[in-house]
Amino acid sequence: MSTAPPRDPAWSEVVTVALLGTDRRPLPPEVLTASAADGEAPASAVLLDHAVRQRARHRAARPLGRCPAPPQAPDDPAPWASAAAQELLTRLLARPVPELLNAWLGAAAARGVRPAPEHWTELAAFAATRPDLDRGVLAQALGAQGVWFVRQNPAWSRLAEVLERPVPGRPADPPVGVPDEAAVRARPELALDVPAPWPRELAVAALRVLLAGQLGWRASRYGAAVGARLATADADLLQQAADALPDGPQRGLPGLRLVQEAVAAAAAAAADRAAVDQAFDLDALPGDPTDAPEHQEQP
Repeated sequence: MSTAPPRDPAWSEVVTVALLGTDRRPLPPEVLTASAADGEAPASAVLLDHAVRQRARHRAARPLGRCPAPPQAPDDPAPWASAAAQELLTRLLARPVPELLNAWLGAAAARGVRPAPEHWTELAAFAATRPDLDRGVLAQALGAQGVWFVRQNPAWSRLAEVLERPVPGRPADPPVGVPDEAAVRARPELALDVPAPWPRELAVAALRVLLAGQLGWRASRYGAAVGARLATADADLLQQAADALPDGPQRGLPGLRLVQEAVAAAAAAAADRAAVDQAFDLDALPGDPTDAPEHQEQP
């Protein structure tokens, strides 16, 4: 015939023995019975071991506390951009050029499609540190759900405030005057104030600045910005610039390697700019599930 296991003494009794000391108050019989296997262990050690076990059982049996439900992302019916456009965005984010990202986001916003959720972190992190990424087209492309995602990270609170701010209607910006070649040589950044696509004479002036080697370590970034602004019809200028470079190091141009990298960056950016148009032009049915990335899920 089996017997019931010994009952644990009340927690208050265990605490009382611990406070008074085992030399003044004996251990409860239940503790002695449950700890018979401890052999010659000191009474104080037996009591403390029992207290640890009893407290652990009490905490394990206690119901879990309740917490408020996590915030829910708003619904957003806008479809995802096509798989081709998403793959292109992945490549653009690997070596981000603000002008190219602005082009991608602007094309997505104009067509009412969205970047996949796996791109939201990189887009937000880049936008938080680069004011030349257009916040307006970023907010439109992300949609309510993407902007809500940005709001969840306290480090992006300032960016979220900008993205959540309604964009008031405003008159079209006045046309920007095109600087001449002398002005571009004196201040190469002047050319970057002119929106794409550039007139041919401005593209020629900017490429001559690159070939002159006057930008130093800034040459590659400037070259990428130039390539992103070139008109499609002026792609031949990039090949002319490449042909104008000597094949090997020259004494008169110690920064030749930087110039070569800048021209290559311009060519790569021009190709990516054309790829943006192509990816979205092929996206005739942006909401078609057969064309959407398979692994995208709502957050």
